[in-house]
Parts: sequence; C-alpha cells; structure tokens
Amino acid sequence: MKFLQLLCIAMLLSAVFAAALNAPNATEAKALLNSHVAKLAELKSEIEKINREGKFEDRGIFGPITALIDLVSVIVGKTA
Repeated sequence: MKFLQLLCIAMLLSAVFAAALNAPNATEAKALLNSHVAKLAELKSEIEKINREGKFEDRGIFGPITALIDLVSVIVGKTA
C-alpha cells in the first residue's frame, strides 16, 4: 500500500479508538465508541455506493478500509 493509504487507515482507527480515551467514564466511552462506529458504517455504505455506481476508480484503498471498518465494529461490539 502507498503511504497515503496507510495514513488514511491509521487516522480512521485512531479517531475511533481515541473516543474512549477522551471520555470521563465508561458509559460515555461506550456511547462515543458506538457513535463513531455508526459514522464508520455510514462511510462504508457510502464507499460501497460509490463503487456500485462506478463514480470512482478503486485503486485498492476501499477494500482495506471497508475491512477495517468491519473489524472495528466487531472489536467495539465485543468490548461494549
């Protein structure tokens, strides 16, 4: 993968997992994680929509991003 792709993936993951660190208690951490996962799910559906419509040439970044979104959802689901 190219550097920019890795940077995007790292930023996505850090944004999701940083939510729990910024929360003052466990209840708010869970709520923040769930809201971030919901936003990632929206991003995933938008990426899939763009791919279906053929509006963007996939250069190999969307596959790993959607896979990571699924992985983060599973991790958060197990910890929540």
